[in-house]
Formats: sequence, C-alpha cells, structure tokens
Amino acid sequence: MFEIILFLTFAVLSGVQPLLVKWFMPTTVKRNVIILCQELVKLIISLLVLLITSDYCIDIPDWTFKSAIVAAGVPSIMFVIQNHCNLFANQILQPVTFVVLNQTKIVWTAVWCFLLLKQSQSTIQIISLLLVIVATLYLRKILPLSKPKNTINNSERVLSLGVTLALFASFLSGLSGSMSQLTLQVNNRNPHLFNIELSIVSIVLLIISTMGTSIFGGSGGSGRWTWQVWIPIVTQAFSGILVGLVTKHLGAVTKSFGNIFGIAISSLLQQLLLTDRKSGQDGLSIEELVGACLCAVSLWLHVTNPI
Repeated sequence: MFEIILFLTFAVLSGVQPLLVKWFMPTTVKRNVIILCQELVKLIISLLVLLITSDYCIDIPDWTFKSAIVAAGVPSIMFVIQNHCNLFANQILQPVTFVVLNQTKIVWTAVWCFLLLKQSQSTIQIISLLLVIVATLYLRKILPLSKPKNTINNSERVLSLGVTLALFASFLSGLSGSMSQLTLQVNNRNPHLFNIELSIVSIVLLIISTMGTSIFGGSGGSGRWTWQVWIPIVTQAFSGILVGLVTKHLGAVTKSFGNIFGIAISSLLQQLLLTDRKSGQDGLSIEELVGACLCAVSLWLHVTNPI
C-alpha cells in the first residue's frame, strides 16, 4: 500500500508541476535561481526528516566524504551534463523529434539496471517498455489520429548533432537512475541522506557555473518575486525527494513509469483547467485518451509479469 501511495503521489506531483510553473513562475526569473532555491528547499526538508526520524544516529557515524562523492557526486555531474545536452538538443531539433528520442531513457534505464543490478526484464515487460514510449508519443500528440502537420527540414549536420545529444542525454538518464538505485537498494543508503548529498553537490555545481556573473541581476533577472513563486519551487523540491524514495522502494524503471503517468495527468489537468471553453476544445483529445489507456496497460503488464 505504501508503494502505491508513493507512486501515485510522485505521478500527481509530476503532472501538476507544469501547471504550477505556468501559474506562479515569472518567465523573467533566471533558471539557475529557481534550481538553486529548489535544491535549498530539498536540502532543508531532507535534513529535517533525517533528524526527526532519528535515522542520522545510524547513518551519520558511518558517513565519509569519499562515500558521499561516490554516491552523489557522479550522479549529480551526470544530471548537469544531461540537462545541458537536453537544452541544446531541444534548441536544435523539432519538438517532435526531441520528445521521441527523449523517451528512449526508459529503455536505457532497463538496460543499465540489467548491467549494474542484474535485473532482467521478461518478454512482456520489454513489450510494456516499448508500449509506454508509444503512449508518450500519443500524449504529446506526436502520433496523431488526425491530419498531421507539415514538418520543417533541418540541415543534416545540425540534425545529426541534435540527435546525438538527445540520445546521449537519455543514455546518461538511464545510467544515473540505475546508479542511484544501486546506491539506495544494494548499498542500502538512506534516501534522505542521499537527497542531502545530491542537493549539496548540485548547489556547489550551480554556484561554480554562475561564478563571475550576477545570479539575480542582468538580462532575464529575478523579476518580481512574490510568495506564489515559492509554490512550484517547494512542490518541485518535494518531487525531487520522492524520486529518491520511489527509486529505493520501487526501482528506477518504475520511477520512469511515474514520469509518464505525470504526463498523462498533466494533459488531463491542462484540458480541464487551461483550455478556452469558448473555442469548443474543452475535452480530451483522442490522442490523450489513447495515451492514458496505453500508460495504464503498460504499467499493469510490467508489474504483473516479472521474470
């Protein structure tokens, strides 16, 4: 029951987050500032939970700087590289191409879980992984059931670079997720301690990346900061904490399923809350309904057919 609640909470937060950003986050706020605040909030919450649960009495005496670097340093660096690759790939590729390539990360996660954790997938589970990619494409309306739009040609060299970056980012996503699962499950590291380590390393990397520039000033500065800005920051921090818990208790592959379900929830909420009803487009599209159904079927297949 705990695992079900954990999975659903993670999926709901992933789905609600884009709406909270749209409603409460000014476009003028620098991305580095947002990420820095998120990591600080995640650090504080994880530290409080660690202290309240008295887990620090067990974990802190055995803690070493080397173990922290091995556990959190490498995944954090991978996250930074992955984010930059995704940023450049998103700028180069058409949105359709980028989303398709980005969804291969769930396959890479399964591959790395097999290589690092010796977790094999049954034939039906492999089919479910491919099915969830198709579900995502329907949710993003990349596999339309209506007349497709014209596409824009890109130069072959630029397109090749974008594809390479997107695939490399998916590769790193699968590797970092599997390494996190190895740390949390096999090495039995406390997820709250792991989140603290990840946040500290991420904060250090963010500070280094912004050295020599004004974090809050300049072009695209801090904008108007109100208390509402902290709503998506706090929810994203909680979502980051749940990533560690879901990975520890359910695994990196199931975490990827949670992200896909978040897309389905986000599509549903956007249709219900953001669609202009005067335009007559106040219902879910066929693509979104098909994608949501495929998500449910793929998760059921994966959970009920272990090797």
